[in-house]
Amino acid sequence: MGLIRAIYNWANGTSRLEVNPTLRLKKRNVSKPRERVLRDPEVRALWQALDAAPVDSKPIRRHSATRAETRIASDNGVLDIGTHDLRRTLATGLGEMGVADVIERVLNHAPRTVAGKHYNHAKLFEGMRTALEAWSERVRWIVEGAEPVSNVRPLRITGSQA
Repeated sequence: MGLIRAIYNWANGTSRLEVNPTLRLKKRNVSKPRERVLRDPEVRALWQALDAAPVDSKPIRRHSATRAETRIASDNGVLDIGTHDLRRTLATGLGEMGVADVIERVLNHAPRTVAGKHYNHAKLFEGMRTALEAWSERVRWIVEGAEPVSNVRPLRITGSQA
């Protein structure tokens, strides 16, 4: 509908059309974007279920992998999940880990800012690799049920100064 409206607006604006027939048509109901992010126990359950699923070498059809993932997730208590929920979980996790500067590149989104579209053509491969390695470690900790080991050590104050 948006494309048709734009074409009629263009035609009307260039005097090729007197009246835009789409002018009073209501826009389609725009649904609220999903906000589903998997919790750690759901990531663990999904990972373990996918790891235990039988592997078959046959070629798969376009939507077969998505349907299989959804079925396996549902069978293992991870309900209401789609592939974009996995992407959202990754993006949210990376943001929480403090690597928000490469999330758009990791998700392979097109640049939306003027600087991103026209000026900044950095590939950020090193930053993406670092972020994905950190995410890999986080998923490993989630799947194994362990907490990440911090390399931060508390400092002790010595002497009489407090």
